[in-house]
Amino acid sequence: MQISQGVQNMLSGKSGKTELMERLDEITVKVVGATVRLNTEIARLAGISLSDLNALNIMIRMGDVTPGQLSKELGLTTGATTRLIDRLEREGLALRLPNENDRRKVTVTIGPAISDRIAPYFQGIGDLARETNASFTKEELDVLLRWQTKSLEITLAAIRGLRKEDTDLS
Repeated sequence: MQISQGVQNMLSGKSGKTELMERLDEITVKVVGATVRLNTEIARLAGISLSDLNALNIMIRMGDVTPGQLSKELGLTTGATTRLIDRLEREGLALRLPNENDRRKVTVTIGPAISDRIAPYFQGIGDLARETNASFTKEELDVLLRWQTKSLEITLAAIRGLRKEDTDLS
């Protein structure tokens, strides 16, 4: 005999809200894992490292950045970031632009090869995400935006905590 999920929850003492929170936790872990796997696969297909792809995503999101900003966003040393920029520049995926006011400084921007090498992999998923978002009401989108914003805040706080622990160990 099959017992309904509602009866199972009642017997286990779980409320509807508790069950939904558990399901949300479970699906969140799956989404994060799938996103990492997606980015890893895109990086592999594009012939670049995952760190390189992360750097490109940062530049797409933030626009032109200084090497220092990129280093901070990636959590890499300045030396590692310089080597990353060198790789992206050799591949035509990034360009160093001189600072008009100070010749010692540069900004880094997306290079022309991104439209052929990277963008096609994200086009389909971007279209599907926009289509999915359009299926929600304004109120539902408000809740989703609030949840995503809180999730981002929690994640960034965890990163800061880990970096602090890392520096505390030295």
